[in-house]
Amino acid sequence: MIARAALALVAVAAGAACRIDARSDDFRCESQDDCGDGRTCSPDGWCVTGDDPIDASIDATPDDGRPPADAPGCPAACTTCQDDTCIITCDGSSECGDGVTCPPGLACQVMCTGTGSCAGPIDCAAATACEISCLGTGSCGDDVTCGPGACTILCDAAGTCAGALDCSASCACDTECTGPGACGGTTSCPAGMPPACRGDDTCTSGPGACDDCPAP
Repeated sequence: MIARAALALVAVAAGAACRIDARSDDFRCESQDDCGDGRTCSPDGWCVTGDDPIDASIDATPDDGRPPADAPGCPAACTTCQDDTCIITCDGSSECGDGVTCPPGLACQVMCTGTGSCAGPIDCAAATACEISCLGTGSCGDDVTCGPGACTILCDAAGTCAGALDCSASCACDTECTGPGACGGTTSCPAGMPPACRGDDTCTSGPGACDDCPAP
């Protein structure tokens, strides 16, 4: 009798676990008409309640696994954050026209992929490291300024990086001007670096002496 009771308790516990870990197809929905008992049809096709802990735990997780821009520790200037990196995406035509300012205390990636995007200055001086990608035609139309960390500036589309590229304060700097008519302004490489760290209006961290950043 005791053994049977124990088995019954195990079965009940297993059943409860299944109910917690999985949703029943009975709660699938295509419209609000498919839900009842105070439930609403969620965007992912489930009838949910506002106080349902399962729904809350699932719905609170972003699809890409990254915290949203309004998550704790991710500044409003960032499109999203990944680890200790602020990612700013300007992928629309003429988006970020007033320029971009990276928040302090984080590494910063600025993606200017829209045509004419990032027309204003890009200020990455307060970031711990900078990676500026000017990939949209005519993007990055003003000065780009890096801070004391490692700096990479890619000007890979036509007419990009019309302003000055300033990584004179950086511990290492790489600039790339492969787009037709790219890099129309001056380029300031890290101060005190040997001539091997400079090319024709470009900077490189390739030789060991050109990288003065502390080891990670």
